[in-house]
Amino acid sequence: MISCKKATELLSRQMDADLKLRERIGLKFHLAMCDGCSQFGRQIVVLRRACRRVKGKDSSS
Repeated sequence: MISCKKATELLSRQMDADLKLRERIGLKFHLAMCDGCSQFGRQIVVLRRACRRVKGKDSSS
């Protein structure tokens, strides 16, 4: 099983690039058992969406 440190690294990296199959499987397994990393994953998705909205508003000004 991967560590929480590795899981958060993979969660961040998958926002910008595809993960290898082995990484995706390890991450899914870890997230199924770790509430903290699952929450982190949800938070970075929300933050990314918020940043995109702000960026869209700035470019229209």
